[in-house]
Amino acid sequence: MELEPFKSIYRQSSGQCIDSLREFGYAITRLELEPSAAFDSEWRQFKESWNKLEADRYLKAATTYRFRRYAAYDYFSLAGNLRQKPHQGFRQTTTEGVNNPYAGQERIFAPLTDDIANGQWLRILIQANIELFSRLLANPISHWTVGVHQIRVLGTSSVAGSPTPEGIHRDGYRFLASHLVNSSNLAGGASRIYDGGRKLIKEVALRQPGDTVLLDDRRVYHEATPVYPLNSNLGKAERDVIVISYDEV
Repeated sequence: MELEPFKSIYRQSSGQCIDSLREFGYAITRLELEPSAAFDSEWRQFKESWNKLEADRYLKAATTYRFRRYAAYDYFSLAGNLRQKPHQGFRQTTTEGVNNPYAGQERIFAPLTDDIANGQWLRILIQANIELFSRLLANPISHWTVGVHQIRVLGTSSVAGSPTPEGIHRDGYRFLASHLVNSSNLAGGASRIYDGGRKLIKEVALRQPGDTVLLDDRRVYHEATPVYPLNSNLGKAERDVIVISYDEV
């Protein structure tokens, strides 16, 4: 698919995001797109697709609290062309000094549904982040590989759900973007960012749809705190995010 010319989609300017990434290895921002009837309809369809995720069968827990879908893409910068790859597994790399039970393991999650995989919202997110990350690079990347994770984490008063059961880690890519799509009755679930020595340097709770964390995965580590209900009388907590990885082929 051919993508539209780049325009910033964040509340902060692209320059502010780039300056923060350069200085700290991360940027905290929020999606800000011009609303319209078509926009609202597509966003609603995008958000509601989290109700169709499948259980994460690799989760090492007595209670299933994490649900996922996944897809991988090629992005060719010169042509601005995004191409979905045949469905494939996902691997996290081994990081020295980090005990990640999933490192090196191929996990095969359910694929994105076609309407989301080929939809406008996903194309907007992928292109905007590639354009932004590209401005950090001395040598342009002509061929990117992109991984897209739809993730829902549930928490109850008796079982808190962990967005990152692997704990503090790196995923082994060049850049990462985590966008909050929706939340309900949510406490916890804060994004934590650590420097190269694994010292906590930032903690931020994504609460509004569009809240975003951008990471230089080679410079920082990350995790998210457990999810539990803000009000136990209102039932379970939900935290819906889309995490997108970016790397050079």
